[in-house]
Amino acid sequence: MSRNLDGQILTPAGWIGGRLTFGSAVLRLEPRADVPADSFVLPGFIDLHVHGGHGADCMDGADALRRMARFHARHGTTALLATTVTAPVDSIGDALRGIGEVVAAPERGAARVLGAHLEGPFISPQALGAQPPYAIPPDPALVDAWCDLAPLRVATMAPEVDPDGVLLAAFRRHGVRAQIGHTT
Repeated sequence: MSRNLDGQILTPAGWIGGRLTFGSAVLRLEPRADVPADSFVLPGFIDLHVHGGHGADCMDGADALRRMARFHARHGTTALLATTVTAPVDSIGDALRGIGEVVAAPERGAARVLGAHLEGPFISPQALGAQPPYAIPPDPALVDAWCDLAPLRVATMAPEVDPDGVLLAAFRRHGVRAQIGHTT
């Protein structure tokens, strides 16, 4: 199924007045002179690391995450990964439940929540930065349980806390992209 958007379209060659036809990808750009000069078609932004917005925090459940996603959509973000903080295990589980709920039932007019970015708790206690002091050792069973709650897309971890690679293997098994952070 294809859709159309009319307006001033930002292209690699500059602005073109016209109609953009798209489905899962851009299908066609038809230049037209009859489109309004004050209507713009721009690429949407995808935020892969966002904890909150407009007074809402993704650690606070589905309602807060929906409020946050509406706020981000009003400012050009079309999709995002809700990013957790290093927190007690139960708090992370609650946040992931909320993220899973929003992923399963997207809201029109809000940025699409693509899943979760797990920032910690598998980080170095010596490199917390702004993260709360709840770093824990690798726990592949916990990763398995969390992946049942929400789609984990990215996980920030410190490689030195996983010398045997068991955590990295658990992330790989679930298709989670691991990235290095909060490391010594």
